[in-house]
Amino acid sequence: MTKLNKKLLILAIIIGILSVGVKVFSMDINNPPYSTDFIKTSSGEIIRCKILPIGSWNMDTTSGILVPHGLGAGYINIVSCTGYIRNDAGTQLYPINSWSRLNNVNAIGIGLEQITNSDIVLVRLGTDFDNVNFDDPLIDRGKLLIWYIS
Repeated sequence: MTKLNKKLLILAIIIGILSVGVKVFSMDINNPPYSTDFIKTSSGEIIRCKILPIGSWNMDTTSGILVPHGLGAGYINIVSCTGYIRNDAGTQLYPINSWSRLNNVNAIGIGLEQITNSDIVLVRLGTDFDNVNFDDPLIDRGKLLIWYIS
């Protein structure tokens, strides 16, 4: 597990503690995507967390990417999705914003456009990430952290 993944996991734990309270914690860090039974609500629901690699994405030539979440019809139980994009040099991380782009309302940056029963749809709008600092097809472009009720 990289230092960045550990930081994302620590952030996920803190968010979970602040929002619900920790009841159960178990994780196999050697088998990504990382998934855990790590929060149990007072009503007994289990909230799981997954860290998903975005994978290869040449943002200079492609405006969007589909990231499979593996939840199938259970995607309707996703309660949160966040993450980051990294530049080619690995020197900067950029948070992924969440927005709904209905009726082609203009926005700029990088965002989570929608979640379907198979994928998380990420899009690049405007020119902020449409350049040579984001065109290396050989790197993992970033990570997504999803929380869902199971």
